[in-house]
Amino acid sequence: MAKTVLIVDDEKNIVDILNFNLKKEGYEIIIAYDGESALEQYEKKRPDLILLDILMSGMSGFDVLNELKKSDNTKAIPVIFITGLNENSNESEGLAIGAVDYIRKPFDAAIVKYRIRNQIKIINLQRDLKQMIKDAESVGGLAKPSFTSNINSETRTVAGSISGSAEPMIQNERAQTAAAGDKDIESLRNKILAIKEMCADCSRRGALDMLSRIRGYSEETKAALDRIEEYVLHSDFDEAENAAAEYAKTLQPSEY
Repeated sequence: MAKTVLIVDDEKNIVDILNFNLKKEGYEIIIAYDGESALEQYEKKRPDLILLDILMSGMSGFDVLNELKKSDNTKAIPVIFITGLNENSNESEGLAIGAVDYIRKPFDAAIVKYRIRNQIKIINLQRDLKQMIKDAESVGGLAKPSFTSNINSETRTVAGSISGSAEPMIQNERAQTAAAGDKDIESLRNKILAIKEMCADCSRRGALDMLSRIRGYSEETKAALDRIEEYVLHSDFDEAENAAAEYAKTLQPSEY
């Protein structure tokens, strides 16, 4: 089933560009030109993701997101800000109140598509994890440890970037250290590769989230993470991806 994206912007030309490019990717598009209409459209259509301008007449994008965060029924909706506000403080505010990403105008339509694609992957994974946990719980408590241990490394890698039903796994990962043996090295390598993939998709928020989850390793790892984070913060995703890939090689050279 096609994922639904709600585009909210009071500039018709911006809406038209986004609408044209995203429809080509197979998304179903809903449009709103102000904050009040955006909330109405959300209630009617329940989109999978919202692209939201900040500066609009009436309610600002910040106001809209704050309203969505007030309700348990709407607080989990992924919101990506697309805005002409270029100050870092604006970006920090948007991310602080719960946006999953922040794109500055003028934007590259290809970058927008990649960032949406990354969020859709997370949405799909979260849905699958919830179903898997539900299935495991339905067969009794004794099945849970086996179920958790059998989740493949790819699932665990991406799961580190989401919350909700994956939180128990995240808490477990945070407790690991580099001295814990081969499993920890493999876990760390998977996380570094996840950061590499997020940088390839230009997902600044996803990469920073994952970086924040793996600070408990060795000093050598911390130095590598600091270097990657610096590239991500400056939106130098090519260098960040290269640095992540190179460090992953040192963790398990035999696989390269």
